Amino acid sequence: MNERPSFINDEEPVDNGNILQILAELVKTQLAYEKIVADLEFQLECENKILNSLSMEQIPALLRANGLSRIKLATGESVELKEDINVTIKDKDAFFQFLKSRGDAELIKTQLAIGKVDGTKMSELYSFLMNKEYPYEAEMNVHSQTTKSYFRKACGFDVKAEEREAGIMSGKYLDPSQLPEFAKVFTLTKTKITTK
Repeated sequence: MNERPSFINDEEPVDNGNILQILAELVKTQLAYEKIVADLEFQLECENKILNSLSMEQIPALLRANGLSRIKLATGESVELKEDINVTIKDKDAFFQFLKSRGDAELIKTQLAIGKVDGTKMSELYSFLMNKEYPYEAEMNVHSQTTKSYFRKACGFDVKAEEREAGIMSGKYLDPSQLPEFAKVFTLTKTKITTK
């Protein structure tokens, strides 16, 4: 059985007026849904700003002003402040050298982009790359979540604040304010709410 709409089948007569009317309705519907999606994306962006303000500013400020970092409410929710970081790498090459100097080069991923190559040449891949017989590009990168996780551990954000401070003093952890120029680590606080 043919699953195509009847106006696409060659064997049936074509009513151009009907096709154009159907097309006009479909175009109108698509445009309406594009607007709905754009409006929802904008609304989501606004709601995320409100959520971030609650989680990273208003609740932490209220708890800190009262000397708290965690509390259980009578309604059953547990509220706890968690420190987190955001990392920006300004100079990838300097970051890669930094990782290598600390023995963490395995975090660097290398991606090769090979131009058009005849199928028979694929078996000669290693000599192809070593001899640069054909043009290729290599890009090295560290995934953003891997970078964040790396600096969380290196700066001691995965341990209690007292242990982190002692670790920074002893050299076990890096001081986020004393990192090399290629990296910027921003500390932030997020509210974690656990319901019953």
